Amino acid sequence: MTRGAGVSPARSPDRDQARARRPRHANASCPYHVDMDPRDLSLFSFQRHISERYEATDRERGTPKTWMWFTEEVGELARALARNKDRANIEEEFADVLAWLCTLANINDVDLAAAVARKYLGEKPPQGVKGL
Repeated sequence: MTRGAGVSPARSPDRDQARARRPRHANASCPYHVDMDPRDLSLFSFQRHISERYEATDRERGTPKTWMWFTEEVGELARALARNKDRANIEEEFADVLAWLCTLANINDVDLAAAVARKYLGEKPPQGVKGL
């Protein structure tokens, strides 16, 4: 299942032409339609991108239904990892899980980059299982 499932953005020839004119990744063979190298993508900028593209619909759906979508994506990732046969599918499922995690954070007013920095980038190791 892809991130936009259940939401079909309007398609038009003008939109498709504008998309084709957008700057592409510096490597001409790279398929990304973004203005930056994916290696430079930050968690903050990706969460903002998800917010700009989907947040109005996501807030209408609410946390309980969004949580269901998120857990479905985690299940799809688990299946892809267990099968370990299709690298492209594994990467797609990781991306879907991250996108839905950003959605949950957005509709619950959580800045993921700040939360990660507070928990994992401080001088002291995090408490709990990860801190062992």
